[in-house]
Amino acid sequence: MSENVYRGTPSLALLPAKEYVFTLAGEKHRITIPIRGNYSDLDPSFYKDGDGGFDLFVNKTINLPEVSKVLFATKKYPELGKNQLFVPIAMAINGDNMEIIGEIMEIQGGS
Repeated sequence: MSENVYRGTPSLALLPAKEYVFTLAGEKHRITIPIRGNYSDLDPSFYKDGDGGFDLFVNKTINLPEVSKVLFATKKYPELGKNQLFVPIAMAINGDNMEIIGEIMEIQGGS
């Protein structure tokens, strides 16, 4: 792979600033994930002990790329169909966990 090509998922992505036509696909999702830990504890079939740990909340700052990685490692990311996005609308720190509240939206088109 070239140095500008990555494999995986981007962190929270902001769409280009234009009007989109979309529908909401279902109810709100509430997902709880740990704030800190080791990846190998979340998904030992994929991550090994040497893959290190994560800390989602450091110095009152949320590390967004790590949030996406932890969502996949915990297998709590919602299943998405074609043209669907999981859109977080709120994040809250509750003790040793982060709660993510979001909706699945399906893009119908854009202007």
